[in-house]
Amino acid sequence: MKIIRKRPKKSSLDEHIEHNRISGIESIKEESGSQRNIIIILSLAAVAIVTVLLLINFVYNKPGQMRPFSEKISGTAENSESLKQSNVKTGNPDLQKAISDYSGGYTANAITGFNSVVESAAPDKDKAIALLYLGIMADNKGDFKGALNYFDRGLKYDKNSSDLYLNTARTYRKIKDFENAVRNAEKSHAISPGKTDSLILLGNISYELMKYDDAIKYYNRALDIDKMNPALLYNTGITLFKKGERFPALEYLKRAAEADKLGDIAFKSYSRLGAEFLSSNMFDLSEKYFKEAASLRPSDPSSRYNLAVSYLRQKKEDLALKELEKAEELSQSDTALLANIGESYFSLKDYDRSLRSFSKILEKNSRDVRILARVGEIYYSQGDLDRAYKSYKKITRIEPATENSRVAYLNMGNILDDT
Repeated sequence: MKIIRKRPKKSSLDEHIEHNRISGIESIKEESGSQRNIIIILSLAAVAIVTVLLLINFVYNKPGQMRPFSEKISGTAENSESLKQSNVKTGNPDLQKAISDYSGGYTANAITGFNSVVESAAPDKDKAIALLYLGIMADNKGDFKGALNYFDRGLKYDKNSSDLYLNTARTYRKIKDFENAVRNAEKSHAISPGKTDSLILLGNISYELMKYDDAIKYYNRALDIDKMNPALLYNTGITLFKKGERFPALEYLKRAAEADKLGDIAFKSYSRLGAEFLSSNMFDLSEKYFKEAASLRPSDPSSRYNLAVSYLRQKKEDLALKELEKAEELSQSDTALLANIGESYFSLKDYDRSLRSFSKILEKNSRDVRILARVGEIYYSQGDLDRAYKSYKKITRIEPATENSRVAYLNMGNILDDT
């Protein structure tokens, strides 16, 4: 005969702890009257439970609400800032050699060659071109003061160089001197009204300053010159998003992708289209465009992750797992993306893979308390209470006397109660 033992009646404190496990901690209301007094007497830690639980989301992200990884699908696009040899008209063999070295990546040789041209008896326009390249190289290294100095010297040799004014404007933009950036971009356009680079730059500066109507005006002026310019079409699209004009924005992104075909703008356009349709729960279209992005950049982990998100939202878990595996393999050094991948695994209750992704992050930063908290939750879900306890204990050592630490102490208490 099976003996059924009657469990002792739980106290209100027992019930209070019973409903506050790591795997499903919820915010609770403060106890009142004699119950609150009992809690205070039994443990000072219990007094802090209410505050801690109200702040629990500071440490934990709710699983299952995956979003696209947006680092590579935002911001305006620009035409190439590097000059090509074919754009420069010169019969100076020394200048041609320096440009060839620059294009081939032989920076030291290029710098020597350009300086030699400046110091030689070459025509003024050749010296201006050499100083233009020296300025671009300084700008690329982050030496903005040096770059502006080179451009200024170049303009003394050629006051009608639209390229010198354009690159001067680009450098001023980087140092947030928008007034000088706009002034030089307008000079560049006045000299070469048939080119779109200066108009794109003026539009991008307006976008950065959140003057979206002005940005659209500049882009439209440039589109009158070059209707199929991918950067212009893309920038117009994302600016229309900022203005809340979603449907025309989508059409511009489609046109940008078609115009660029295989380039970076096509990749960004398809990624943004996928994200937009995902947010609208149009999963078939989000899958279509994320696939296009992944086909253009098969070794880009973000495109793989975004496709996995689309599959997850459609409950295509097997396909999602394949893309997550590829994304994880390709993103060994990208901790932000690894965190998203780990959360995606967690949403599928694939704790082993989730733990693997989070462990890679902790190898690079063992003091990431958010990841440590999630790792503790995974160990708890797997029944490995000892490791779960150790994960939370690390948090209390890294961030003592913080809300994160209090949450960790609460979870440690729950684990001890379980054991």
